Amino acid sequence: MSGYNGPGNYGAPQQQPGPYGQQPGPYGQQPGPYGQPGQQPGPYGQPHPQQPGPYGGQPGGYGPGGPYGAGRPVRVGAAVGLGVLATLVAGGAYCGLIAGTDKLYAWAAIFAGLVIGAVVGRFGGRHPAMPVLAVVLAAVGIFVAQYFGIAFSVQNAYNDHGMDISLSDVLDKLHIFDAWKEEMKDGSKGFLTALGVVAAGGAALGAGRSR
Repeated sequence: MSGYNGPGNYGAPQQQPGPYGQQPGPYGQQPGPYGQPGQQPGPYGQPHPQQPGPYGGQPGGYGPGGPYGAGRPVRVGAAVGLGVLATLVAGGAYCGLIAGTDKLYAWAAIFAGLVIGAVVGRFGGRHPAMPVLAVVLAAVGIFVAQYFGIAFSVQNAYNDHGMDISLSDVLDKLHIFDAWKEEMKDGSKGFLTALGVVAAGGAALGAGRSR
């Protein structure tokens, strides 16, 4: 007898089947859980580098910017600060338009909302709080602009008739809020004002996705 007892003799123990009845892979590779193949070793016994995730991002599916968008980092503080600044600028321009023409142009509220939302989204990225922040800032900015714009218009009307009156007197003694509500009862003005607030949220969302 030659002593040959089949494969695996030659003085080496036979390999035992792996879990779930699978055989070990080449180079001593062990199969992964649930029958999945393990990681293939690279040259000189080093493991291959991990494959990138979907869409060319990091493993796990997110891009370099994490879950709130790829590319540039999310700067919440800058978004808040510059959003407030944009509200002051856009609101001031809107207030000046109302005071200079003595008319409440509600369509201008849309432009003010778009400017505020674009600034917030530009710096806040895809952070889920940015559209909400833009809506809040736009609502406050548009209301204050319309309120003080009406107040300046009333002051101008009194001054044009030879009655000197200060802005503080207008705000204290006259019912500016009631005058604003009367303006909003006009269906088109109320709708366009609300549309300007909503437009701010949409602009923030769009600007954040485009980063």
